[in-house]
Amino acid sequence: MNRAGLLSAFVCTFGLLVFLWAECSAYVIHKRGWSFRACRYVGLVFLLPGSVLFLTHGRPLSIANFLTIQILLSGYICRRIAFPELSDEDAAAPDPLPTMFPK
Repeated sequence: MNRAGLLSAFVCTFGLLVFLWAECSAYVIHKRGWSFRACRYVGLVFLLPGSVLFLTHGRPLSIANFLTIQILLSGYICRRIAFPELSDEDAAAPDPLPTMFPK
């Protein structure tokens, strides 16, 4: 039971951290008028503490999986909060090509 309680505490803390970071980032992105593509880079903030854990931990694969999930989820949640009308297909579309005659 102790391990199950510890695991649920870690999962709840992880979820809260990802959600709060995505919420704060979505507020800044929406306030500054940035495009939805800025939400892709929200999770990169977790690379510095994650790389320290990766280099000092005995099982680096578990840290790498945890870090990957954290980066992907924070970007996805940020995009869903900042741009709720944007579908997943529109978000995954390639960048538009530059035009020769801009408006």
